Formats: sequence, C-alpha cells, structure tokens
Amino acid sequence: MTVFVVTEPITYKEGVPVPLFDISPAMKFGDIEILTKHNQDISVSVLSMIPMLRDKLKNFNDEDYILPVGDPVTIAAVAAIAADINGGYFKMLKWHKGQRKYVVIEINAWETQYA
Repeated sequence: MTVFVVTEPITYKEGVPVPLFDISPAMKFGDIEILTKHNQDISVSVLSMIPMLRDKLKNFNDEDYILPVGDPVTIAAVAAIAADINGGYFKMLKWHKGQRKYVVIEINAWETQYA
C-alpha cells in the first residue's frame, strides 16, 4: 500500500524549508511517496509533468491512496491518471478536522449509475 502525496507539504521560513503540516497520520494507510516538489507547477509545465506523474503512478492499484496536497490542477491530474491506470477507481485521504484524522473517500470515476 502506498499513499501518493501529490505535492511535498513544505513552506519556507527565513529561507529554511519547514513542514506546512504533519502528514504522518497518513502513514497508517501505507508508505508515503511524494509525487512533486513543493515548487513544481503543473499548469506551467504540463507536457513534462504528465509523463513523470504517469510513470510514478504506473503501479497504482486498489490498495493505494492519494493525499491531495498542493495545486488543484496537479491534484486533478494525479486523480485522472490514477483513475485511468486503475479502471476508474481510486481512494483519497481527506483530513477530518473534527475527528483529527484522515478519512477514506472512495471514487469510481467511471461509475454511470446515480444514487
């Protein structure tokens, strides 16, 4: 199981990189893999980033998760690639403020029936 963190959650204070927030609670869902550095912007270099993201996600499967951190365009690209690789299905981790933990959101992008 792997938790694919879309963007490295860091910021800079006085030129020194520091965590933007703690993602360690996501480790209970699998090994952490950071897909993009904090300063990569997919909207600027979409042609070069899509093949890199596709390569990093090539083994994405039902047991894996996406942790949606960072630029919304990058998050959308990662979700689209994961869905394409895994038959439309992927899981995201969403931080629940009240419970102070990640909850799993399951998505089947190819589902055609409505509830």
